[in-house]
Amino acid sequence: MNKSVKIFGVFGLLLAVTGCSSTRVSNKEKDYELTIVHVNDVHGRAKEGKYDGVGYGRVATIAKNLEMDKKNGKVIMMDGGDTIHGTTFATLNKGESMIEVLNGAGLDYMALGNHDFNYGEKRLKELLPKAEFTVLGSNVVDKNTGKVIGKEYDIQEIDGVKVGFFGLSTPETYYKTNPKNIENIRFIDPIVAAKSIVKKLQKEKVKFIVVVAHLGDDTSTEKKYQSIGVAEAVPEINIIIDGHSHTPLSEKKVVNGVTIVQTGEYSKNVGVVKVDFDMLKKGSLAIDYRLMSKQEILGEESVNKATFKKKVKELTLKDYTIKPGDTLLKVSREYSVSLDEILKYNKNIKNPNNIEIGNVYKIPVMEEVTKTVTEGTTVRKNGIPEDPKVKEIIERIDKDQRAITEVKVGKSEFKLEGDRSVVRTGESNLAQLITDAMIWKTEADIAITNGGGIRASINKGDVTVGDVISVLPFGNYVITKELTGQQIKDALEHGLRAYPESLGGLCQIAGLEVKFNPKNTEGKKVVSIKKDGRDLDLNRTYLVATNDFMAAGGDGYSSLKDGKEIGHFPGLDEVLIEYIKENGISSNRKVVEKRIIPVK
Repeated sequence: MNKSVKIFGVFGLLLAVTGCSSTRVSNKEKDYELTIVHVNDVHGRAKEGKYDGVGYGRVATIAKNLEMDKKNGKVIMMDGGDTIHGTTFATLNKGESMIEVLNGAGLDYMALGNHDFNYGEKRLKELLPKAEFTVLGSNVVDKNTGKVIGKEYDIQEIDGVKVGFFGLSTPETYYKTNPKNIENIRFIDPIVAAKSIVKKLQKEKVKFIVVVAHLGDDTSTEKKYQSIGVAEAVPEINIIIDGHSHTPLSEKKVVNGVTIVQTGEYSKNVGVVKVDFDMLKKGSLAIDYRLMSKQEILGEESVNKATFKKKVKELTLKDYTIKPGDTLLKVSREYSVSLDEILKYNKNIKNPNNIEIGNVYKIPVMEEVTKTVTEGTTVRKNGIPEDPKVKEIIERIDKDQRAITEVKVGKSEFKLEGDRSVVRTGESNLAQLITDAMIWKTEADIAITNGGGIRASINKGDVTVGDVISVLPFGNYVITKELTGQQIKDALEHGLRAYPESLGGLCQIAGLEVKFNPKNTEGKKVVSIKKDGRDLDLNRTYLVATNDFMAAGGDGYSSLKDGKEIGHFPGLDEVLIEYIKENGISSNRKVVEKRIIPVK
């Protein structure tokens, strides 16, 4: 840690310092010489969230509590990358807010994740001098200068032992950010880079090596680009603090004598690694590891209940008699209720465009009534508090951003599903809302976007500008291209190649009905493609809307890259906001349409 220490609650301190499972008994001054607190794939989620993790305020407290006990030795905080992009908080000022939070938290080292390039190479270089921590871009090279981005490696002497640190970034960045963001960047093969740096560290008498990596263990990733592949090829490494695959490792993984750890995503867990230098001859036995869960860090919850009278808005059905000149659309606007809602409560309406004068219909409206209610306030006991400095930084930035993010654009009566586990493995109502908006805006025949570009859900209730930006934080804009039916089929084959495995490049579509057999060999999974009920003509040209990332071949969509560019449109987030404002969110969207259908 590179910041001053403050004293926090006794339980929080004890919880943190007992973080590893070892029962070792020692007479020496320190049980451990090195302690590493780590997270990865935070994706801009700086603060605690109901569906996210504990936030950097509590990560900082865990590290500082550990630092207060001398038995933990040197305490270092590390981040495995994909950090400065992904939420409204991060994207409104293109990553600078996250740098400020990381500085306040006392981060020591960070790897560069593929999404840390989302603002472009130029912006990343502008942010690096603002960082009070070391960015280890050891295999990330500027083509123009031949120098690495950040620092190649760092050495610290801890208790008389030289410890080396370096970082590895995934070469998948070539297609897991917009290719235009990295036109002047080259990614050295992680194994090649690791072997080279290890030799340099050994020449400097380094005895212990820690790698902070954004490699992961996804089965869709080539093994040589996984942390496992590096461990098998470079056994001189002692620890890999990993990221990229969002894998929560509850226990350390030991491969070829190399300890690999990873916390998952969004600070839902915090990892604590402790190293006893006296046991280095025993290899991985010298390394203790514990994964601290969100529940453990936040503490036990209890609810304090109170009963009182409160004015609340309640749905009531008002009788409305149709007058001359009335239409259902006119009535819906008068009462600020959607046409779908009126039809929902009036099943006798067969034709919305043909209503008779004098008919009485039920109109759903929200009215204010006084009711006796019992409400509970959730309180936590024995949790770890937020670091006051980090909390203040986040609150100040939040306040500055609120004027923009809290503007309401619409309302949803149900959750719009954008969770990673959903949009990377199948269709969702939010993904279909987005692709429908793309067709609406561009008048294209077909729309296709990548599930990995959808970064959050929208919960039931008001939909704000901030919600939409959190869903679509990349700043991608919409492009139309002319593509043949064959190119479209190739794109669909590519997007469905890993199903049912999680894949950021999974295709989300509008304008087509696709049937595919997941058991078929890759490239032959698509069984049929229907456009307006007819087979897609593989020789005909269609107008396809996509995002600029995919249009440039992102996520490996080479067939989309080959198409002729026809039109440029606003940002995908702007298109979705405009669509919701104009069309609302129909109750029909609660149920996901079957557009991509697995068959046997």
